[in-house]
Amino acid sequence: MQQLPTVTLNNIYYKQAHQIKISFKYNTTLIKILNKIPNATWSRTLKSWYIKNTSQNLHLLHKVLENKANIDDKNLSIQKHPEKRIRNLSDFNKNLLNNFYKYLKGKRYSKSTIDTYTLQIADFVEYYNTKLNLVTNKDVELFIEDIYIKRNYSISTQRQFISALKLFILYYPKLNINNLELARPKQSKKLPIVLS
Repeated sequence: MQQLPTVTLNNIYYKQAHQIKISFKYNTTLIKILNKIPNATWSRTLKSWYIKNTSQNLHLLHKVLENKANIDDKNLSIQKHPEKRIRNLSDFNKNLLNNFYKYLKGKRYSKSTIDTYTLQIADFVEYYNTKLNLVTNKDVELFIEDIYIKRNYSISTQRQFISALKLFILYYPKLNINNLELARPKQSKKLPIVLS
């Protein structure tokens, strides 16, 4: 009797949302199954599939993979109300973010870039909130370490934040950040898997 492949499910924060990362050794049957799930997406960056972290999606994965794979989800935790996040922002900072959004629209960035950059800057503004005008270069480094590195965000997400912050500094020069030279982290150079 042929042994079933193992599918590992883990938490990951990617594309500005909590996701379920779906990992397994190359298997055409599993790929066909995941291709039929409307919300499941292949990521070249992650080198795996992912789907939004909800109890419904976890149930769906168990259902479609039943008798097709052994599911290892012992390290997975489901996010409760992942969409319901109320930011703790002053009225000034809410207005600042709304105007930054309009500034990006005026620069003709794509809708997805505007949304991503605004959300990332909202995280930054919320993190320092009332002390925003006192933020220094060192504080930016601490924010990246505390948020992006500790939470294991993808390199591409961190690179996006750095691009967003450079635009925000141009838009809001009252920040106490001078000659910000944040090197964008290099994409990891994994050798491609060659399939015979």
